[in-house]
Amino acid sequence: MTYLILSMSAIMFLPRQFHVSVVENFNEKHIRTALWLFPLYMLLINVFVFPIAMGGILKGYSPLEADTFVLGLPLHAGHTWLSLLVFIGGASAATGMIMISSITVSTMITNHFLLPLVGWIPGLAFLRRRLLHCRWAAVAIVILIGYWFERQVGESYMLVNIGMISFAAAFQFAPAIIGGIFWRRGNKAGALMGLAAGFAIWFYTSLLPAFVRSGWIAYSFLDEGLWGIRLLRPEQLFGVSAIGSLTQTVFWSIVFNAGLYVLGSLVFKQSATEQGLAEDFVGALTTGQALSRSLHRESHIDLALKTQMVFELFSQFFSEEEANSMTQKCLREARLEAKERISIVE
Repeated sequence: MTYLILSMSAIMFLPRQFHVSVVENFNEKHIRTALWLFPLYMLLINVFVFPIAMGGILKGYSPLEADTFVLGLPLHAGHTWLSLLVFIGGASAATGMIMISSITVSTMITNHFLLPLVGWIPGLAFLRRRLLHCRWAAVAIVILIGYWFERQVGESYMLVNIGMISFAAAFQFAPAIIGGIFWRRGNKAGALMGLAAGFAIWFYTSLLPAFVRSGWIAYSFLDEGLWGIRLLRPEQLFGVSAIGSLTQTVFWSIVFNAGLYVLGSLVFKQSATEQGLAEDFVGALTTGQALSRSLHRESHIDLALKTQMVFELFSQFFSEEEANSMTQKCLREARLEAKERISIVE
C-alpha cells in the first residue's frame, strides 16, 4: 500500500511529472488521453520486469543486484552485443530523465526562488538580465548535487530505494495541493506549517538513515535515537516497530503534515489574496454570472502610454536597445505603428 500511494503521488507531484502534465499541457483534452494511455504504458513496460527478475534469481544473482539483472543475463548467456544494446538504451533513458529533471528544477529555482529574491533585494536587479545564465548555473548545481548524493549513498542503496526516498519527499506536497484544490479554508500559513513538519519527518526518518548507512553518521544513531531517546529512533519513531521504515516515514509525515495544514488553516485567517486564489481553484468549474456591459466606458486608450509600459517590462530583462527593438516589433506585428490611440481589443 505504501508503494502504491507513493507511486500515485509521484505521478502527480514529482517536478518532472508536474512540468510535463501541467506546465507544458496546452490542451485539456490530453488529460483524457493520458487517463488510459499512461496506465497502459506502465503496464506494458512492467510486463518485461517479471521474466528478467525471475531469470536473475534462477541464475543465482543476489536480489540486491536486481538493478543489473538486465545487463548480467545477456552477459551470462554470451550475448555481449545485447548487453551493449541494453546499456546504450539505459544510458539514453537516464540522460533523458536527467535533462528533463534538471531543466524543470532549474526553472522552479529561477521562477520561484530567484525572481522573488530579486524583488526583495534591489541590488540583485541585474540578475533579471542574466536569467538564462542563472538557469544554466542551476542546472549544473542540480546535476552536481545529484551526482554527489549518488556517490555518497548509491553504494549502500539500490536505485529503487533512492527513488522511494524521493517519492516520499514529493508526497509531502499532497496535503497542500489537494487541499488547495478542494478546500476553501486552506491557506498559506497552514500549508507552510504542514510542509515544514512533513519534510522534517521525512528528513529524520528517511534521509538521515541513508547517511548513517553510508558512514556519514554513527550507526548508534539508528539504535539509540536522537539524544539517546529510544522513542526517537528514526526507523522506529515513537516506538512503532511493526511497520517498515518507508511505511513509517509515509505514515508519520502525512499525520503531521495534514494535521498541521488543517490546524493552521483553521487557526489563521486567510488574506484577501488567499481568498481569491482559493475561490479560483475550488470554484474553477462553477459557472459564474455573466458580466453586464457598462454604460459609461472609455473605448480607446493612449498608445504611447501602453508602448512605454511594454518597453519598461522588456527593459527589466534585456538591454535598452533590445527592449526598444522588441517593442517596435510588437507594434509592427499588431499593425499599430501609425496610430496614436487604440481600441481595448487592439
